Amino acid sequence: TLELDPAGDAALQYSRYPTSESGMINMVRKLIDVGTADMQYGECEVQIFEDVKVDNRPCKCVQVVHPQRRSVFLFNIVRIFIDDEVPIPVRYEAYDWPASDSDPPPLIEEYTFRNIRLNVGFSDSEFQRSYSEYKFRPR
Repeated sequence: TLELDPAGDAALQYSRYPTSESGMINMVRKLIDVGTADMQYGECEVQIFEDVKVDNRPCKCVQVVHPQRRSVFLFNIVRIFIDDEVPIPVRYEAYDWPASDSDPPPLIEEYTFRNIRLNVGFSDSEFQRSYSEYKFRPR
């Protein structure tokens, strides 16, 4: 078992966020925070697409577009894919504004949650650094 600083260089080498901010619940919290902040400007277009697939699972896609670039907005387009059978987000895509009108919006981050198992019986102690089964080496 390896212990990493969640905000350290090794943990952030391939990620925009510390590992302590990863996961579905943290993603949903951030979406709520950003959506709440963006609502005060009233400048977004929302569309819902039915019958979309993510890993062959039936989903809905909620797409939010900020048509005008403003410093208060974190993205141009965001797409959230919600599983139809188990109503949880399973994919997230965020796009920046294109460099020019003829360019497509560049993808700046994406996450897909696969093989999700809910309520698998973990205890609270298993999420503690002191959990004996982790066998962290002393620093």
